[in-house]
Amino acid sequence: ETDSAASDGCRMLSHPVRPTWDKGTSAADLEKQEEAYFKGWCSRTSASIEALGPIAADVAPFELNLEVWRQLWRVMEQSDVVALIADVRNPTMHIPPSLIHNIVEVQRKGCIVVLSKCDLVSQAFVNRWKRYLTAKLPSHVGVFEFVSRPVGDELPGGERGAGGVGARRRWIGRRVRQNELEAHSRATAKGLLQDR
Repeated sequence: ETDSAASDGCRMLSHPVRPTWDKGTSAADLEKQEEAYFKGWCSRTSASIEALGPIAADVAPFELNLEVWRQLWRVMEQSDVVALIADVRNPTMHIPPSLIHNIVEVQRKGCIVVLSKCDLVSQAFVNRWKRYLTAKLPSHVGVFEFVSRPVGDELPGGERGAGGVGARRRWIGRRVRQNELEAHSRATAKGLLQDR
């Protein structure tokens, strides 16, 4: 029963979307529409979380600042492609299904998911998440990995993921040569183009 309630709860929770407007809508009217919509969204979302009962405590807090959502709405409206950055250690926490749906199905924008901090885990771990996300996300959403170290740099502990956060901090703390950054940028761009 808990699994069913959790599944229903996930369907009930969504992110706020900007109310419909056009060029004839005044700034003051749009602001009022957004405020009224957002207030209702907050109330509905809080009620949906409370309805989850005992698992409600597991729901992450959501942003209550309308200005944050306004920034997201405007950036999405002006973008051709939206990049969602997700920590590879638990990417599903950073990829709201309602946001993906809004980006690709409603707004008809391109979308990529970039898995960050991939140098903290093994390549096999990254590959499992890439396979999972590729299977779960719409087919035209690309999933890519990113590491903070330049290509050819010696890995802390000899293997990706070895040494953990401490090794990563030590690497980031050292001075990086310009040619390493350029090689890293070229390799990342080449990987993005090949994966598409």
